[in-house]
Amino acid sequence: MRTRLLASCLLLAIGCRRHRHGGHHDRRASTTGHWRVAPAPGPGLEVAFGCYLIGALRITSDAAAQPPWPATPLVAATHTGDAWRFAAADGTMYEARGFLGALTVATARSGGASEARPWVPTEARATAAAIRARWQVLPPNPWDVAARPDGTLAVVRHADGVLRTVDPSTGWQPGQSPLPGRACALAGSTAGLRAVCEREDGTTAVLAEEPHGGWRTLRVDPPGSPGGAVAFDDTSARWVLAAPCAPGADIDPRALCTYDTDGQPHEVHLPLDALPVTMHDGTVLVAEAAPWGDHTRGALVRDGVVTPVDLPVGAEAVRAGRWAGAALTFWDSSHGGALELVRGTRGPTGQWTWQRVPAPAGTSAGAHAPWGAEYAVGLDAGAVWESTDGQSFHRLPSPVRGDPAALQLPDPADSYCVGTMCRFGGALEWSRAPGPSATVVAR
Repeated sequence: MRTRLLASCLLLAIGCRRHRHGGHHDRRASTTGHWRVAPAPGPGLEVAFGCYLIGALRITSDAAAQPPWPATPLVAATHTGDAWRFAAADGTMYEARGFLGALTVATARSGGASEARPWVPTEARATAAAIRARWQVLPPNPWDVAARPDGTLAVVRHADGVLRTVDPSTGWQPGQSPLPGRACALAGSTAGLRAVCEREDGTTAVLAEEPHGGWRTLRVDPPGSPGGAVAFDDTSARWVLAAPCAPGADIDPRALCTYDTDGQPHEVHLPLDALPVTMHDGTVLVAEAAPWGDHTRGALVRDGVVTPVDLPVGAEAVRAGRWAGAALTFWDSSHGGALELVRGTRGPTGQWTWQRVPAPAGTSAGAHAPWGAEYAVGLDAGAVWESTDGQSFHRLPSPVRGDPAALQLPDPADSYCVGTMCRFGGALEWSRAPGPSATVVAR
């Protein structure tokens, strides 16, 4: 499907994710940021008149419990006067003073469940959905979100055909606007929001969001044109496309069309069949389109000058590569299956020095952050680790009051970073922006 191809090509250029498989020095460091954990979803129950359990949430007709949430959905409740007990799906018993009171783990399991019925009014379900949306703003697909220069996030809602603005500090959504196409993939830079969209007439457009609303067209390719991989510079208005500069021209796997800050195209002929991977400060990394083995031929392209570079990682790792300041970084698991961070820096003579940093045991995926940090992710909330500047990894503070293993991460590969936020394992968000936090409480 062409839309999926567009998204895949842009994802390759964004370089947000992901590498699988997996150590290790637990060097504690002061890490700035806070957790945002969405309450676990689940079926709804009315456990008393006007008191509802919806997943990990407790909701009444006019209020909802505040975090920390239980690690898993609540499935039953009982109370004597104002003293409430709740049973969670993982067997943990909680108690609270009042139905909406702060949860603590019960010291003993006792008391039966009150009579409950599987009924929740529409208003309570809407409240639960709004709370979950506030505490989990990043979508599963990294090409559906990008950061704007003002710090807000733009999030695609394909079902509604809209682009929502999200404040990463609070999770609130102050506005939305129509998408400039029926399917769009996003990228961000200091020059503004960019999108690659398929239009109703079958054309494919590359667009730039205007500062005061609306979109400016950067390029349009006619229906049926092959979709080339795109990379946008994260520090300027420059961008590149793996295609000839003439829209609709025949496929040339060695053609790279580079656009300068004024939007003027310049065609470069590469010494190999290659695709753009990542672009930073006017320089784009391209890598051979069909590499084989544990090394990949690549090149750095800047102002029409092509400089070959040998990348010490295979095809899968290259596709998720990213500039991190002055370094190129990749996640690689080709050496015995263990996850490693591969980091390259270029000296004053142009020679590259490569470093391999073992990821902690138990991690199986990695994510690159725009602020230069790298994150290794495992199967639970206690297996999220950070490295900066090629140093050994340190564990992030736990978002769980209790055993971190109680909060499972469904898919470590569902991890990426954008703007000031990261999504880890499909269940956690880590934010560097100031704002409220949400955690969980467990045994």
